[in-house]
Amino acid sequence: MLKMLIIFIYSTSICCFFATSQNVLSRDILSQNVSSPNTLPQYTSPQDIWYIYKEPIEGLKLRDTLTLKDGTLMIWMTLDDVEDPSCILPHFYLRLIKRTGRITYINLNYTFPLEAVCPIDMTFIPLSYNYIMVIYVKLNNGVTGKYGFLINYDSEIIR
Repeated sequence: MLKMLIIFIYSTSICCFFATSQNVLSRDILSQNVSSPNTLPQYTSPQDIWYIYKEPIEGLKLRDTLTLKDGTLMIWMTLDDVEDPSCILPHFYLRLIKRTGRITYINLNYTFPLEAVCPIDMTFIPLSYNYIMVIYVKLNNGVTGKYGFLINYDSEIIR
């Protein structure tokens, strides 16, 4: 079974994100120029930092990425519902990768309502340091509305 591999580059002004399904045995910080067989070699400035990230949970699929002002890369991943590919399983997986290479794993233990995961109608918004708002759709007394809650980087829901 193939595992998801996420490769990304940080630059002072740009953040690029690439995903592939090759196996890599470890996470390495590369100091040399790296080019794909499908792209022309390009100059990598000393400010560029390359990382190779291997996701430990098998089957997670890339859903969305966001880059914060401090260079932190937020990666939202989901597990597809085997019975209906247009839906996801009701779990929330977010990876925060700092410019230093430090990774924070947010595996939220929260069961989202069916309306939020089939079809997928949820998102996240970074607020201030250490807080994220998760927004989802929910049916309440026959009325569909947007709901949300705050979480911190320790996967705790803030009440």
